[in-house]
Amino acid sequence: MDRWRASVLLAVIVSAPAAATVSAVIALPSREQWLSFAILAGLGLIQEETCTAVERTRRLFAVPMPVTMTSVWMMAAALTLPVSLITALSFVLYGHTFVRSWRGTEPVVANRAAYTAAIVTWSAAAAHLALFLGAGSIERFDVAQPRNTLLAILAVAVYMVANLVGAAAGLAIRGEYRFLDMIKRPGGTNLVACNLILGVLTGMLLLERSWFLAGVALVAIALHRASLTRQVEDQAATDPKTGVRNSAAWQLEATRELTRARRQAGQCSILMIDLDHFKQINDTYGHPAGDRVLWQLGHVLRANARAEDIPARFGGEEFVVLLPKVGAPEAAAIAHRLRAAIAAMTVEATDTLDQAVHITNRTASIGIATYPDDGDTVEAILARADHWCYVAKQHGRNRVAGGSAPPYSVAGEEGQRDELG
Repeated sequence: MDRWRASVLLAVIVSAPAAATVSAVIALPSREQWLSFAILAGLGLIQEETCTAVERTRRLFAVPMPVTMTSVWMMAAALTLPVSLITALSFVLYGHTFVRSWRGTEPVVANRAAYTAAIVTWSAAAAHLALFLGAGSIERFDVAQPRNTLLAILAVAVYMVANLVGAAAGLAIRGEYRFLDMIKRPGGTNLVACNLILGVLTGMLLLERSWFLAGVALVAIALHRASLTRQVEDQAATDPKTGVRNSAAWQLEATRELTRARRQAGQCSILMIDLDHFKQINDTYGHPAGDRVLWQLGHVLRANARAEDIPARFGGEEFVVLLPKVGAPEAAAIAHRLRAAIAAMTVEATDTLDQAVHITNRTASIGIATYPDDGDTVEAILARADHWCYVAKQHGRNRVAGGSAPPYSVAGEEGQRDELG
């Protein structure tokens, strides 16, 4: 990590406890607030300790951007505690998680844990501010009033937005650009929202000093354990170098789609995409640069395909895209759009001398095959798409072949197809 990124990271980490210190100097927490802090810290530590094995498993499986249950306790803290104790709770919980679950599972995790704790602190502090700008003080926050219910909903939204902004900034600081991928994960976003709503309920019960708080801890433990299965399944289905489906997961989804098309007498299509002259990239710039090209290609496929389409890495520099409910003409149009997007992509990478390079003018050859015209099994349709991809390469590359595309066609400057051969 270069100096300016490290400086920004350090500034964010230091700013949270600094703000907490100022808050504590301005107004010392009351005895009731200290008791609420102790209850939330105790419940949070019990939940985290119970789920230590779950968290270590997720980290060892390298689940990207995993959702934890800490937001339950932090949202409750936003409802019941001053900023100084919100900060203390965040660093207590994340400190415990680092020591018991994260340490040793990935390199340089200490600064990430501290940055995460700081961002969560600022998110909870922002939610706290949104709540009490309207309610005036903790004592006046009567949850039975509809107005305060709306304030609680606003606080949840503020927390989520602040947390997403912080996560995006952290990814940018680390030189990773997976923010849109995180937003597109509805399961993860929904789980965060559920956690925050559970946190609001926890704060309400805490204000009433209800014994039902113990039940909240049980719910949080159950949700934490359940989330592992979904996240690990999702990770197991994803190709780590490209962010799209891996071949095995794609084959299962393609089989299901073909079964649907057969039952409904419908259609579906498959694109076989092969990056042209990929070996030259590895030979010229090195394999890490080649990996960046593969990742960017995965991003281009996700960004330019339809929401229901399923791109996957088939092997090496070969990709496939499943096009549900699509016949040959529409498949050809989608293939040309993807071909043009690939040709326009720019990849920022470093070469073997650690010099920054901009890789451009990459092209791909695409083959199209459709059910039922080209076969009635996934294997048969794939073989036909692969055949047309080979034909496209043999006739000049940067071509689309098969389906209803003109033989060995490529979109021209005006978006028209030029027939070759």
